[in-house]
Amino acid sequence: MKTLTETELAELYFLAELQEKYGEVLTTNEATEKYSFKSFLAPFVFVTRKSDDVDGTLEFNARPRFYFNFIES
Repeated sequence: MKTLTETELAELYFLAELQEKYGEVLTTNEATEKYSFKSFLAPFVFVTRKSDDVDGTLEFNARPRFYFNFIES
């Protein structure tokens, strides 16, 4: 069994907090599978959801990079 570093534990804790507050939280790979990225204006990215071509925004944080809180525009 692998022992997690302090950084890994902090990232997992932060992920859990985001999930509790916003529901779905995505990694970069997950977000790019689900959305087409149009432009960034930190802490937001303008996207189009691939499943139904709906435009909107996602919030993101720098490190660790997670995307969350999709809002249709």
